Amino acid sequence: MGEAGTVAGDAPRTVYRLRVVLAEISPMIWRQLEVPAALSLAQLQEVPQASFAWSGEHLHRFTVHGPEFGSGQLGLADPSTVRLADLGLRHRERFTYAYDFFSPLGCWRHDLRVEAITPLRPRRRYPWCGGGARTAPPEDCGGPEAFLETDQNRGRSHQSSSWSTGCWHSRGQ
Repeated sequence: MGEAGTVAGDAPRTVYRLRVVLAEISPMIWRQLEVPAALSLAQLQEVPQASFAWSGEHLHRFTVHGPEFGSGQLGLADPSTVRLADLGLRHRERFTYAYDFFSPLGCWRHDLRVEAITPLRPRRRYPWCGGGARTAPPEDCGGPEAFLETDQNRGRSHQSSSWSTGCWHSRGQ
């Protein structure tokens, strides 16, 4: 049972609010994303990609309760056959999304936490990015370590108000 009496298995009318944090980066880069429970993991993979303004061209995998789902070349379970609602996720549960993990320069790991399971808002378009902090690094910059080194060498202010979070909002809220 989720917040407001929502049952996660009621996928057509249920939304997961996820906090997606880019691991190994400080100050933290994160997004708050709302996604329908009916999304497959293959569809879910596109949401953090869009919120970080990345292309999605690299291999990826989700690890949820132990099993791994991801890119077909890796021999993992097919993410297009598993809906978010099928995973039995509960409020505050966590899972991971790894991207570009064969890069010799470093893998991007995202920690996802279920912040809420709520009813679908009829006038809202999903997926929905409800907030975030800091611009994401360029996806091919070499992973967290290389990004932090480059970012510090440039002397960027992480508090700059000119940095965008990469979030989008639909008109119907």
